[in-house]
Amino acid sequence: MAHVKLVIDVLLTHHGLDFEPTTVPMPWKQVPPREGKLCFGLIITDGCVDPQPPIARSS
Repeated sequence: MAHVKLVIDVLLTHHGLDFEPTTVPMPWKQVPPREGKLCFGLIITDGCVDPQPPIARSS
């Protein structure tokens, strides 16, 4: 989990983010981890962009 925190911290404090218009201007906040199992989802398509073929084959 420490690696994920480090990666997010580096990405959010990178000087290049000031020039990225799609980023949300909000500070990083530490929250306690949730207990229990993780749940993941997969977007098949959003009607505009289709996933790459390997991702489409996995569903």
